[in-house]
Amino acid sequence: MKKKVSSNVVLDNDRVYYSKLIGVSFGDRQKIIRSLSSGQKLDLINSNNDIAVYASNRKVGYIDRELSYKLRKQMDAGIKFNCLVKNITLGADSYYEISVEIVRIDTGKVNEGDSIIYCPYCREKGSVNHVGLWICSYCKGEFYYKRDGRVFKKEDALDDGMELIAQIYAIMCKSDGVVSTSEISIIDDLARNFLSLKGPHLKKFSEVFNQSKDNVDNYIVIIQGLYLYYKNKPPILVFIIQSLIAIAEADGVIHPKQQEILRYAINIFSDVTKMKYEDFTQDKSDSSFGHKDFNDYYKVLGCTQNSSDEEIRIAYKNLIKQYHPDKHLSKELPPDMIEYASKRFKEIQTAYEEIKKVRKNL
Repeated sequence: MKKKVSSNVVLDNDRVYYSKLIGVSFGDRQKIIRSLSSGQKLDLINSNNDIAVYASNRKVGYIDRELSYKLRKQMDAGIKFNCLVKNITLGADSYYEISVEIVRIDTGKVNEGDSIIYCPYCREKGSVNHVGLWICSYCKGEFYYKRDGRVFKKEDALDDGMELIAQIYAIMCKSDGVVSTSEISIIDDLARNFLSLKGPHLKKFSEVFNQSKDNVDNYIVIIQGLYLYYKNKPPILVFIIQSLIAIAEADGVIHPKQQEILRYAINIFSDVTKMKYEDFTQDKSDSSFGHKDFNDYYKVLGCTQNSSDEEIRIAYKNLIKQYHPDKHLSKELPPDMIEYASKRFKEIQTAYEEIKKVRKNL
């Protein structure tokens, strides 16, 4: 049972703590936090009267002072702890805030920093030290170790990214107050034909969707999680936005809450997609490059006519790297996402060539 220990700390079952880090706004710590991902393992260092948190030998922040006191006493007694990134959110003061999960480890049974698990196939005991896909050393079965400590057979589990997609789809559907049959039809089409889910994976996707419909106010955390999980795969982030728009438009009118969610997601993802709200909501009758307005070429590159030649050149090079088809073929993306990346790649090339015609120095 969870109980609140202080304003920043929650205790779960006397061995798991959830804590918001303090001191995260100093030096280059904001830059370090932005590079982290949900589930990533961090290091706890007993430093004087505080416990500092590090990522790859770079300080991220400190544990809450009251919790530090509790942990230091246990660490001095030889007890070990695992520390994982739980959530990263953008606070009201424009600083990124980070919450961590700290789990006490039974050091008599596992290696330092590891957690005990039981293979879902052969039930043999083993240990893991990070979330993700593992192979049992006994039966060679592949299984997923999830952030909440659960273990699933590979064929029965969704990866964390797909779970986040199911959650944001559910939130978008319920954000206007009711989940309609037209929205359910779109979700089914997206899951089967675009995300290529079937069998146990499709069933699990539906379960996560149904469990998440009443968590509308949790959209900020989910969108942040999607950004952290897919920030190296811009086509997937673009696909997520496009599918959210399709869901929002299913009933004919986009609800104000759905607009709020869309704007937030587009803004967060824009760091890697280089696309703004207007890029997604412009008149759909404009085909890929049947543009009536030359400004559309600039929009494709995330620039304006006031951008310098150097800014346009840099934007073009960055986008070409992100959307090059060869890059995404090696990442096992669904066929529809690879097709989108190829289409976007051609649009970027066309836009740059058209701009070059009027900017002789490019």
